[in-house]
Amino acid sequence: MTRNSTGHVDYLSHIQSFSTKVCHKVLAELELRFPDTGMELLKGLDGLNSTSQKYLKRKTLSKLIAHYGDVLDVNETLLNAELAKYYMFANSGSGRVTMDPVFYPNLMKLFNLKRSLPVSSAEAERSFSTMKRVKTPQRNRLDDTRLSDLCLLASENEMTKAFNMNSIIDIFNLTERRVPL
Repeated sequence: MTRNSTGHVDYLSHIQSFSTKVCHKVLAELELRFPDTGMELLKGLDGLNSTSQKYLKRKTLSKLIAHYGDVLDVNETLLNAELAKYYMFANSGSGRVTMDPVFYPNLMKLFNLKRSLPVSSAEAERSFSTMKRVKTPQRNRLDDTRLSDLCLLASENEMTKAFNMNSIIDIFNLTERRVPL
C-alpha cells in the first residue's frame, strides 16, 4: 500500500489501482470468451434488431453474410435490392413496412438465422448434466431410445410431477409382456 506525504495509507489510490486491475482482468476474460469473430457476428445480428440504430444497415449485415452467406445461399445483389426497397417504403411515410417473405426472401433468410441461433450454451450444458445424472454405471446398457426418454423425463421434472402415476401404471399393465407374471 502506498502512503501519502503525511504517512497515512492512501486508500483512494489503492482502490483505484485495485479497480483498474479488476477491470483489466474482466476485459481479458471477455476477450477470451468472445473472440473477434464472435463479436463481429454479434454486431451483425444487431443489424437485425429493429430497435437498433444499425437496423438493416448494409455494412452491419455484411458481417453476417460474410460468415453465413454461403450456407444461407444469400444473393447479395438481390439483398441490396431488397434493402433499397425497404428503405424506399420506410422513408415514404406510409407507416410500418411489412416484411413479406415473397418480397424479401434474402432478408427473411437472415431473420430466420437470427431466430435459430442459440442465445447461450446453457441449454446444451443442462442436457449433458441431466444425461450424466441419468446414465449411471447401473444404467450403462440403456439403448438410445430409453436413455433419451429418461433424460426427457428428468429434464422436464416440473411437468412430470403433474402426471397421474396410477393411470400410467394402468396403461403399463395393459401392455403385453415378454414374460407373463
